[in-house]
Amino acid sequence: MSLVLGRHLFLASRPSLNALPAAGYSFLKSNSFQSSQRTIVTRSPKMAETLFEDLMLITSGANFAIGSPPLEILETCPKIVSEAMQTRLSRPNATKLFQYGPYAGDPAFRRQLGSFLSKRYGQPVTADSLAVTGGATAGLSMLCSTFFNKGDVIFVEDLSYFLALTYFQRDCGFKVVPIATDDDGVIPEAMERAVTSHTGEFREVSESHPFSGAMYLMPTFHNPTGRCLAPSRCARVVEIARRHNLLVVCDDVYNLLPVSVDGKDPDPISPPRLISYDDMADPSTQGNIVSNGTFSKIFGPGVRLGWIEAPPRVIQAFRKSGFHQSGGAPQHLVAGMMSVILESGQQTELLNVSRKGLEERATAICQALDRCLPPGCSYKKPLGGYFLWIEFPEAIDGVELAKELQKHNITLQPGVRFSIANKYKNCVRLSFSFSPSDVLVAGVETMCEVVREMLQAK
Repeated sequence: MSLVLGRHLFLASRPSLNALPAAGYSFLKSNSFQSSQRTIVTRSPKMAETLFEDLMLITSGANFAIGSPPLEILETCPKIVSEAMQTRLSRPNATKLFQYGPYAGDPAFRRQLGSFLSKRYGQPVTADSLAVTGGATAGLSMLCSTFFNKGDVIFVEDLSYFLALTYFQRDCGFKVVPIATDDDGVIPEAMERAVTSHTGEFREVSESHPFSGAMYLMPTFHNPTGRCLAPSRCARVVEIARRHNLLVVCDDVYNLLPVSVDGKDPDPISPPRLISYDDMADPSTQGNIVSNGTFSKIFGPGVRLGWIEAPPRVIQAFRKSGFHQSGGAPQHLVAGMMSVILESGQQTELLNVSRKGLEERATAICQALDRCLPPGCSYKKPLGGYFLWIEFPEAIDGVELAKELQKHNITLQPGVRFSIANKYKNCVRLSFSFSPSDVLVAGVETMCEVVREMLQAK
């Protein structure tokens, strides 16, 4: 018996749980389970070596659930890291990497990162606008703990990254308010209505807490849909945020990964980031938009290194936080190593290889969907990132589909997990970043056959 199956059966044997790896575990009503009909399986004593093993997401079939760089990218990292670390530690000031880092992070790293991002974005990014983080999740945590408290209001897209929703509700204790979206991203009119109706619940502004509330967006290559916020809406979103004094945190983790599925654009570029619409030359603003980035999607999650690009008042607030005054910027040694990788051009080379691999995978999965998807089902080809979104007829329940696909060693994420309003039950998110193209295609073929059988049974 595999480790994954063993853990699943262990949880499935619990009297109060409906076990569904990769789609969650829900409590059952007491009369919906009879313990005599289940067999308890002892959990394997083997310790997990990765997060995905811990979450029981590793399967032998197509893995549409994991949003991680593919193994062939990660396999190149040890050599790159080893050489870069040796180079950095051979330099005269190497000892300083083992000391507490400065508030904003290693200056050499921030200079190299600013140069790298400026070239990739086609817009200037200065070292002074960057602060080092321990990855996008750590960056999000830094922002939330620095500027907000339990009970504060945060607005999110409906749909939104499900683990961010968990973090806001469970870890932070925020009041999470959904805002309607469509194929062009968050709807400004819906944002205006939602914000206006909750102004009475906003926090009192002070020098240490300059924002009334927060908003969490993924404007570029959105998770889970792969869409982008329409340029015509960006300025409007910024204007609303300024007028209501909101801090808008953009989860910009996929911005550097545009893809061309149809091959018409051999070198696609990302649309301008939302922060570029927050013009700091405007004397009427101090900046309301933050870009939260990471090396997890373009190098490897294990380095736990990221950055926040933000206006001066946000960067300065980090300097005053207890977190930074106690320990300085996180990942000081790793940032020193990564500065060499950026300087050598290896990150650029790896990013180009990653994009090519993502395009091959995305093209393969889209061709399979075009060929196999039953009538009444629809999806949109991704513009970039790791994911695409499928909408099935109302008769298909995404959670039930995930359960059926588990029997074929296939995992995916049901759409309802991404909705704070408990919508999109007939949708699913597919990741095309992790499994090889042939495995993805076989998984799509099986998924479509299962969907066809489910529809016929209705």
